[in-house]
Amino acid sequence: MSGPFNEDYWVWQAWVGVVHLNRGVTTEMMASMWAWIMETVGAGLLEQGVEAVEAHRVERTLARLEAAFLALVETTYKKFLVKAVAEGSGLEEGLVLRLARQGVEDNIQAWREERKKLGL
Repeated sequence: MSGPFNEDYWVWQAWVGVVHLNRGVTTEMMASMWAWIMETVGAGLLEQGVEAVEAHRVERTLARLEAAFLALVETTYKKFLVKAVAEGSGLEEGLVLRLARQGVEDNIQAWREERKKLGL
């Protein structure tokens, strides 16, 4: 892999993200693809005679890149989602977030009650 990893690269990545959203590509799909990439790269390096230790280093580097990438994707997606709901509903973004948190808390409470009924 080579650069430059400059502002133009990240602008391009942002547009790729927009296309993914429009096509319905989910974070789960991207995470699965990252796993495939890491496995394929690692196997390819070994097939080319790269020492196992070095192939493992490359895989670990890709894993760290994956973690950062997926965190960025998820954060950006959440921001766009909240913004879209706020604009579509006329509510402020802060209120949308508070309503979402309350919904999560309500679901957690319902889950706890269900587990209690089941004796878990």
